[in-house]
Amino acid sequence: MTDQELFEALNENFGGMARVISAWELKGMKAGKAVLARYFRERTAPVWYIDPHARTQRKHRASRADLRLAADALNHTYGGGGHSKAQRHAFGKDIDWLDNPTYGAEYEFDKEWSMSFLRMPWWESLGRAYWATGDETYAGEFVAQFLDFIQKHPIPAERSGGSDHPLKYAVPEWRTLEIAIRLQGVWTNSFYRFLTSPSFTDHALCEMLKSLVEMARHLHRFTRLGERTNNWTTHEIQALHTAGVLLPEFKEAAVWKGDARRRMTDELKKQVYPDGVQWELAPGYGMGVLRQFRGVMDLARLNGQPMPRAYVRRLEGMYTYFLQSSVEGKCAAFGDSSHGDVRATLTLGAEDFPEREDFLWIAADGKKGKRPTETHSAFPYAGQYVMRSGWKRDDRFLIVDAGPYGVAHQHEDNLSFELYAYGDWLVPDPGTYRYNYDSPWRHFMVSSLSHNTVMVDQQGQNRSIQRDLYVAQKRMPHRFKTDGRVTYFRGTYDAGYGPDAGLRVAHTRSVFFVDGRFWVLVDRLRPVDEAVHLYESLLMLNCARAKAQGNRIVTNRKGPNLLMVAAEQAEQ
Repeated sequence: MTDQELFEALNENFGGMARVISAWELKGMKAGKAVLARYFRERTAPVWYIDPHARTQRKHRASRADLRLAADALNHTYGGGGHSKAQRHAFGKDIDWLDNPTYGAEYEFDKEWSMSFLRMPWWESLGRAYWATGDETYAGEFVAQFLDFIQKHPIPAERSGGSDHPLKYAVPEWRTLEIAIRLQGVWTNSFYRFLTSPSFTDHALCEMLKSLVEMARHLHRFTRLGERTNNWTTHEIQALHTAGVLLPEFKEAAVWKGDARRRMTDELKKQVYPDGVQWELAPGYGMGVLRQFRGVMDLARLNGQPMPRAYVRRLEGMYTYFLQSSVEGKCAAFGDSSHGDVRATLTLGAEDFPEREDFLWIAADGKKGKRPTETHSAFPYAGQYVMRSGWKRDDRFLIVDAGPYGVAHQHEDNLSFELYAYGDWLVPDPGTYRYNYDSPWRHFMVSSLSHNTVMVDQQGQNRSIQRDLYVAQKRMPHRFKTDGRVTYFRGTYDAGYGPDAGLRVAHTRSVFFVDGRFWVLVDRLRPVDEAVHLYESLLMLNCARAKAQGNRIVTNRKGPNLLMVAAEQAEQ
């Protein structure tokens, strides 16, 4: 975007833009930029979560971590992100934004290092350090880095999956996901944090306005469309909404905002099942998507433009899922997820729905609110079912994963489960691995081999090639009931095993939770042919050692242990 295009994009009918455009037309570009910059420095609306005028009105603090990260940023040193947090990299005086230390032969290549780096998270630390100290060195470094990046890497005219770098799939400097994360987060935060700094010159401020407009235009043109949208889409739409709300001085802002509100409402209906579970079925990503839906609602509300009541109420089901499917404030690790903390998410839920004291109880670690009472919970579209003895630390908890394959971040884990008792995961889902699809470990972690399910003739499940299994069109045909003493689940997987899913065996798993004390697990396998097959039931145990004796296995670990007893087989 040229300087002239910036001024041509302004809406002369909004606020002080007629005066800005007049200064540009009558006195030239430098004068026009000065008036435009002064307008943005002085405006008080619309409202963002950072008030730039608060910087000099009171004292601010920065954490030790922020000061350390800001010092690293001054030295052009980045500590790594994604799954490579231990890999610190010093770029030297001139930052090569496409560099990645995991290119080296001594590492397993990690494209997530570049993803994290190119989202510029340390700009947040530079901003907080600047507000705490008033040291213009931090502001000057931010401005220098921003101008360096946009000079070296102008936004592309077409949608980009990476760059022209030899390892381009690892260098997504202008993927729509990175654009969205910057626009709704660190770039906008930095704009507000440094807005009143003398280091943030008229030229730099106008360059950043250009970038924000360019990113919004790019997202408006290339935001994902299609049947199976996912967390990328909600990131992109939230960012477009952010630009539409915060940049009303530009002609296109009203369209950005209107389209974003409409599309986010559509995505909420589309991506979230009636049981409150987001259709990727990876809880960690589901929490992120919930925050994006909520983020649009919150920014709209902050600026006096509330979302419809139906939109708000639909979020309650998502919060309820994270309440009822969590144990000790941790979510299940299904799909590309981990045992993420749900408490911050439910803190937002308690703010949005103050009548839900059970949300507050989880958010406050039981110090406030009201303890939940549910001991069994069903999410029949997601195919997830919870059995628990209670909500105390020493209670027992099991969650079954028996739903559709999912839209993204999927694993071959049907009929798997996680078991938690006495304060620890005893039979966990191993979670995820870095997104390096050349790695055998990545393939292992998404396969049935790493989950608590059954292998047939040493072959795992294969739903990935069967796209009709990705999304549930109706409630899953499982049985789930309780009579007070026994809670019972039964489900069947029959979608095939092996590379082409041609090995057809129906696996029916029944789970009985008896008296809130122990589980009985029954697996039945029925092949469509008359051949003899090898069936192996896998359990991922959270221990380094276990002792097998006869039909019994006992884990040997510090803290709670698990006893597994196989049913005695009658002699034939």
